[in-house]
Amino acid sequence: GGHYSAARPAFLEAEGLTAAQKGTALHRFLQLCDFSAARTCPEEEIARLTDEALRAVGLEDSAERYPAEISGGMVKRAGLARAIVRHADAVLYDEPTSGLDPVTAQTIHRLIKRLNVERQLTSLVVTHDLAGACSFADRILMLKDGRVVLAASPEEFLKSDIPAVRAYVAASKGEL
Repeated sequence: GGHYSAARPAFLEAEGLTAAQKGTALHRFLQLCDFSAARTCPEEEIARLTDEALRAVGLEDSAERYPAEISGGMVKRAGLARAIVRHADAVLYDEPTSGLDPVTAQTIHRLIKRLNVERQLTSLVVTHDLAGACSFADRILMLKDGRVVLAASPEEFLKSDIPAVRAYVAASKGEL
C-alpha cells in the first residue's frame, strides 16, 4: 500500500473490467469529485456520473475532499466509485479490506455485495479474509502453491474435508 496508481491495465479496458487495487488509484491532488475527469464525455455527464457514483458508495458529502483528508475506508469506497463511473462489467479487488478496522471492513463487504446485485457486477476478490469472503461470495476458490485446492460455495468450503482447507478455516477462526 501507500501509493496510489492511476494506471489501468490495457487488458482490463478491453474486456470492460476495472481494478479496485490497494489504495484504489486516487490522485492525491484531485478532489473526489474530480476522479472521473479522464472520461471523454461532456462535463455535465461527468458531473452526473460522479455524483451518482459517490452517492452509491455513501461519499456524496465528501466530493470536495482530497484523498489525504478521508479515512482508509473512504479511500477504498472512492475506488469502488471509480468502477461505477467506468460502468465496468467486472471488478478485480486486491485485498479490499486489508488494514481496515472490522466495522469498516464489513461496510466494504456489504458494498461489494450490494454493487454486485444492483449493478450486476462480477467481482473477483483476492483476500485472506475468509469471514468477509463468505459474507459476499457466491464461490470461493482457494489456491495453494499456485494450484487450485478447492472451488466451492462458501457453505461447501467451510465444510470441506480437504486438509489444507480445514487448516485454513480453523486458522481463520483462531483455532490452533
